[in-house]
Amino acid sequence: MTDLIATHLTPDELDDWLAGSLARNREAHLHGCADCRRLADADRALAHLLGTLPLFSPAAGFGDRVMARVEVRRRARPMAVAAALAAGLLLPMAASVGWSLANPDTLAQLLQGAGSGISGFGVATVRSLGSTLLAQPWYPWVRGLFESPARLGLVFGATTVAYAGGVLVLRRLMALPMPRVAHVQG
Repeated sequence: MTDLIATHLTPDELDDWLAGSLARNREAHLHGCADCRRLADADRALAHLLGTLPLFSPAAGFGDRVMARVEVRRRARPMAVAAALAAGLLLPMAASVGWSLANPDTLAQLLQGAGSGISGFGVATVRSLGSTLLAQPWYPWVRGLFESPARLGLVFGATTVAYAGGVLVLRRLMALPMPRVAHVQG
C-alpha cells in the first residue's frame, strides 16, 4: 500500500481528480507531493482553457458533401481497374496476333516442333505412370476391386456419393452469410 502512495499520479488518475472521483489514498498523495500538485494544477488550468474555446460545428450539409466525394471515388475505381485489365489482356493479344500474321512460316515451324515434342512427352509420361502403378505393392488388391461387376458398381457408387457430398458441402460453404459492412449516413 505504501508503494502505491509513493508513486506519482498517472494521467488517468489526474482525469479522475478533475472529475472528483480520485481514490482517497491517491488524494492524500496529491496533497503531500509537490510535483503531483503542480501537474494537477496545470492540468486543471488547461482543462479550464479548453472549456472556454468555442465548440466547432461544421456547416450544414458537410457530411453530405464529404460522402458525395467518397461515392465518386468509389465509383471511379472499378472503371480504372476494368480499363487496366482490358488493356493488360487486349494489348498483348493484339501484339501476338500481329506477330503471328507477320511471321506465318516461323509460327508454323514452332507449332510443328512443339506438337511433336508435346506428344512425345505425353507418351513417355503415360508409360512412366503406368509402369510405376503396376510396380506398387497395393496394385493387385485395387485391381481385384474391379474384377466383378458388383464390386465395380460399389466402387463407382462410393465415388459418386463422395463426390456429391463434396459438392453439397461446397454449396453450403458458399451459401454462408457474408459479413455486412457499415455505411456512414450523412
